[in-house]
Amino acid sequence: MTDMGSRFVLVTGATGGVGRAVCEQLSALGILPVIAFHSNDELAHEIALKTGGFPIKLDLSDDLSIDALVDGLCQLRGRLIGIAHCASPSPHISKVEKISPEEMLSFWRQNVVGPHRLLAGLVDRLFKVSKVGKIVAVTSFGMGAPEGGAMPNLGAYTISKYGLCGVLALFSAEYRWLEIHTVSPGFTDTPMLEVFDQRFIEILRSEGKLSSPDKIAQQILHYFLTDIQ
Repeated sequence: MTDMGSRFVLVTGATGGVGRAVCEQLSALGILPVIAFHSNDELAHEIALKTGGFPIKLDLSDDLSIDALVDGLCQLRGRLIGIAHCASPSPHISKVEKISPEEMLSFWRQNVVGPHRLLAGLVDRLFKVSKVGKIVAVTSFGMGAPEGGAMPNLGAYTISKYGLCGVLALFSAEYRWLEIHTVSPGFTDTPMLEVFDQRFIEILRSEGKLSSPDKIAQQILHYFLTDIQ
């Protein structure tokens, strides 16, 4: 596929605003992105042409899709440094008591069960061999912080992000050599914002309170710098 000296980072959600920025910044630093995407084939191939990486489909709600991706990564002729996990369904705006079982299960499958299976495959079949691996996952400022509560009305999205953090905490506890980080962006100028009232988004934009995908990508890339230098 490539020469043995190549270095890769798996980028999930690679056709989203942040994921695409991560792919482009990796390429600029000499790292090839593995462009994991759900449905936008055309954009994934466009990113591949621009970055020198290669696209591969990934449906985090489908075990076979996850396993096929891990199988493909095992065939890489080079080193997989780690994963920038940017994939997530867009939030549904709803009161917590209005979350349907179907919605909860859908978000839980895509933000917890699927990522767990993917990370388990990467650890077991790739990272464990040399006891070196890196996971950088995008969570959400909507989860809140110790000094403040969670942002209201983000429903199953926020709950499932807490679930993802639980998965990461267990991997960190059981594999001390595994390097794990999270990045928790605020409102970021990507298509995910379409679920919010656009008048609210325009106020944020006018006040300079929207982050750019490039800025969030820089935060993610910060954790890979030791592998790049």
